[in-house]
Amino acid sequence: MIYRFGECEFDVTAFELRCKGAVVDASPQVLSILKFMLVSRSRLVTKDELVDEIWGGEAISDAAITVRIRALRQAIGDSGTEQKLLKTVRGRGFRFVGDVTFERRDAVLARAEAGNAQLAVGQSEGPAVGPSTKPSGPPSVAVLPLRILSAGEEAPQNGRSQLSVVAEALPDDILTALSHLHELAIIARGSSFRFPSYDHSLKDIAGELGADYCLSGAVESFGNHYAVSFELADTKTETILWRNRSKFEPEEVHSLRGELVDQVASELSKSIEKHELARAQLMAPDILDSWHALHIGLNHLNTFPTPQFAEAQQILAQAVHADPGYARARAALAHGQFFGIMWGTMDDETEYWVECQKTARHAFELDPYDPLCNLAMGRVHSNGGDLALSRKYIELAVESAPNYALALSDLSRIQIMDGQIELGKQTLAQVERLDPQAAHPESTSLTHIIIEIMEQNFSGAADRAIRLSNYPGISLRTLAAMLIAMHFGGKTTEAAKLSQRIKKRFSRERLQRHFSAVHFGRPELIEIVKHAAQTYDLT
Repeated sequence: MIYRFGECEFDVTAFELRCKGAVVDASPQVLSILKFMLVSRSRLVTKDELVDEIWGGEAISDAAITVRIRALRQAIGDSGTEQKLLKTVRGRGFRFVGDVTFERRDAVLARAEAGNAQLAVGQSEGPAVGPSTKPSGPPSVAVLPLRILSAGEEAPQNGRSQLSVVAEALPDDILTALSHLHELAIIARGSSFRFPSYDHSLKDIAGELGADYCLSGAVESFGNHYAVSFELADTKTETILWRNRSKFEPEEVHSLRGELVDQVASELSKSIEKHELARAQLMAPDILDSWHALHIGLNHLNTFPTPQFAEAQQILAQAVHADPGYARARAALAHGQFFGIMWGTMDDETEYWVECQKTARHAFELDPYDPLCNLAMGRVHSNGGDLALSRKYIELAVESAPNYALALSDLSRIQIMDGQIELGKQTLAQVERLDPQAAHPESTSLTHIIIEIMEQNFSGAADRAIRLSNYPGISLRTLAAMLIAMHFGGKTTEAAKLSQRIKKRFSRERLQRHFSAVHFGRPELIEIVKHAAQTYDLT
């Protein structure tokens, strides 16, 4: 990752600061402070955080911190008087206030290499003739304007029919929603909207725009109703991957618009991911690039306790090795490590936990705006006992990708454990609407159990826990919630059997660490967790 601010740029991979094109001679400690401030620029960084991050928690005087901050300001061309880039918040800490842009390092190098190659063959400026070979990486998607099939007798508004407004507004809203998805490359509106779906073939769109996938559709009126249809196609094979048709009353257009956009964006993302996975599975393992290795690895993470889960770590490590600057691959690797800890598959959990924290932090530093990286950080902090910081990172993930069902699922659980039960229920309803056929029911079932426990509906929680108990691959946090539900719901025989199952799968040290961690939210929830753990000798 390369961060740019003022007249400077900081290359994370090379660990190098350049200002006005020249390399700045700064100590590694000063550069480490700069990196931490850039990654944390959306918030205040306290002195204690700096000491923990840079000095490993050693006793450091305020004077020593002041000296390093002064050196950093000198390196980036700032001063204690101006504070244009780095602001001191008296008595609290520091905040990076300069405007920052960033770009993946490999993208910068690829662009430079392409420019050098063009100069070497003496090409003139201007667009190339014909399609070029597309490099490996996230697939590109073109969203085309909707075709108006019939306008009926509806009266125009300001010279335009309501149908024509819908035909332009919906694709634009979908483009905005898709732009939050880091796993897709979305072709800009100015390019894709030049290709009405009824005027060009999929091969034309693939050739002119370099699009791997194309979303097209139509809007029509019939009688007193409207209908909007969408179609997602693979431009290479010209096959249809997904279709959808929705009907509604004219007066419902604007109230249903957001829901329709969310649904289309979610289904498009899942359909492309499934298609890319199928394509990757046809490749020989030794020729997998980082993009396809990532998708196979992510798919394997959802297969616990099958042998494929064990393969996931190897495949994701392969993705990281193929592209060390690929933030999503590192974030996926961190998720795999996190699941390994939650499911009790690791021999040395303490060492593995430290490695998981490092992997998540590295992924976040490479791309602090990627929702998968933020989710990894959120889960790491949740398991570490800091529910407030966990919520912050998961909210950042949702802010980056509002339709990210996995992050929304975690957020709903945290909201509920924070006592915001109604808000958590609303978020959970959004998850179930976005992803009604989730492959693994554990996450939403866990949230429902926690809701019923918080509302003291222990009977309902126990019934739900019993239904889930035969599902394979349940994590410790869910098993703990199930135990509580069964115990307080009067299903003590089932609870005793479940406690033996827990003891058989997890080490005593792991159980003590889990049940003693204050990451269960509300005090009343912490108390019943401790009570159940003591009753069944789990601590």
